[in-house]
Amino acid sequence: MTNRVLVVDDNPDICDIVSIALKGKGIEVRTAETGNDGISIFLQFMPDIVLLDYKLPDMDGNDVAKKIKATGKATGIIRMTGENVIGNDVDMSLYVGKLQKPFKLAEMVQYVEDHIKK
Repeated sequence: MTNRVLVVDDNPDICDIVSIALKGKGIEVRTAETGNDGISIFLQFMPDIVLLDYKLPDMDGNDVAKKIKATGKATGIIRMTGENVIGNDVDMSLYVGKLQKPFKLAEMVQYVEDHIKK
């Protein structure tokens, strides 16, 4: 069975490079550049892991994560952010982990593989 990852990031370059790196490891990948598209693709694709940018043009990562969690599918959500979001902004109970941008591709791939195995 092929592992599946959904990448939700408003930067198409990040979507592309993460997708290429994960596909190179035999992981099936879909991408979305908005929260709403991410939720729609999630419902059709049902990934094992979601790599979710916190700052999206239409909603923040918490909103997307809550909608994904509401589906009842046990999918791990890894928050990606290029900024330190602190305080009450992030509900870390929604996420299984965090990737700080910029990240090294090899480290990101290993991090995703480790979370898929859990």
